[in-house]
Amino acid sequence: MSTAIRHILAAVDFSPAAELVLQWACREAVLHGARLTIAHVFSPQAMNLQLPEEILPPDLDLMTRLHKLAELEMAKLKSHCDPQIKDVDTLLIDSAQGIGHALVQEAQGSAVDLIVVASHGQGMLGRLLLGSVATDVVHHAHCPVLVVKPEAQA
Repeated sequence: MSTAIRHILAAVDFSPAAELVLQWACREAVLHGARLTIAHVFSPQAMNLQLPEEILPPDLDLMTRLHKLAELEMAKLKSHCDPQIKDVDTLLIDSAQGIGHALVQEAQGSAVDLIVVASHGQGMLGRLLLGSVATDVVHHAHCPVLVVKPEAQA
């Protein structure tokens, strides 16, 4: 079993915790000289984007508009990455099977060596209805998982 970290997957959801996840993922990528993939999962559970009407044409269907907004957000996040990281990609994943499952599948299929994901402080009802993405990833990932706890919860 190799312990080298050559490819890191940073899971973002465009919440305030996404920036913290990206900071940790970038630190690890610089430390290990690793490739970084910033990933967002589109899922019925995850429609968490605002729709600023003034930046998108009104004739686009909702999913196309959401994808375009996500691309803008991903580009913004990517621009915050440390310039020492030579290889940074963004990835939008469409999945109806749940966010955690989609992240684990992507990580396994892309030979990811470390997944970085946020722990959100959902209440009991939120965990029962949606499940915890971080918990799903930790339990099913083939590689180490770094769970970043947003500072407000620390």
